[in-house]
Amino acid sequence: MLRVYTSKDCMPCVILKKILKEEGIEFEEIDVDEKNIKVKELPVIEKNGKVVMVGLPLSKKDLLKAIL
Repeated sequence: MLRVYTSKDCMPCVILKKILKEEGIEFEEIDVDEKNIKVKELPVIEKNGKVVMVGLPLSKKDLLKAIL
C-alpha cells in the first residue's frame, strides 16, 4: 500500500497527488496536520511501511521508479 504524507499548505504535495491521480495510482493520504505528525519535509511517500521518497521528485520518471 502506498501512503502519502501531506499538509494543506504544501504545494509539492498538491503536485504529487495530481501526478499520482493522473497515473491511476491508488494511495492513502495522511494529513500530518490532522494527525499531529511531525515531519521535516513534505511530501513523504511510504510503500509497504518503508519510506521510499521525501520531497517532490525531480521527474515523473523518478517518482514512478521509486513507487512501482
